[in-house]
Amino acid sequence: MRILMMLLLMLSSAVGGVLVAPLFASEGIFIPFETRNFDGALPSELACTALADAMVSQDIEPTWSGSIRTGAQAIAGKGVDHLALRIDLQDKTIKLLTTAAVKIGDTDAAKLKIIRDTKDFLTATQTYFDGMVSVLVLKKSTRVAVWTKTSPVSLLGLSGISFFLRCR
Repeated sequence: MRILMMLLLMLSSAVGGVLVAPLFASEGIFIPFETRNFDGALPSELACTALADAMVSQDIEPTWSGSIRTGAQAIAGKGVDHLALRIDLQDKTIKLLTTAAVKIGDTDAAKLKIIRDTKDFLTATQTYFDGMVSVLVLKKSTRVAVWTKTSPVSLLGLSGISFFLRCR
């Protein structure tokens, strides 16, 4: 399946006039976990564990000659953070609070707006004043989710971070 996706990506890139490298790293990590289908309604509160996380960013470095060298940097690994989600379908919001935020004294949960609620998925977003965008996609039946934050403004330039979550 991975090879088929890579071929399709390369073909679509070539058709567009530019051949690009596949979007998959040549090496990666695999973190096994058990999935389970949950019956019934989605609870209004979930405790989530980050099983994996990844960060990508623009890398800007001055050189000895005084010029600027730019590139891309990526780091991925086993997740270490935990999140609390409070889902309010009436208000169409999801409040999200991480243990990392609590450890630095932040007690205000991020408030994401639910933009899509289907039988299978719940999708919520938040846009911040500096242009950062946060997106959470939750698969209702297995209670796994991906939470991504992308920022156009940071010390590193354009950057993003993603978490693969298992929620209970």
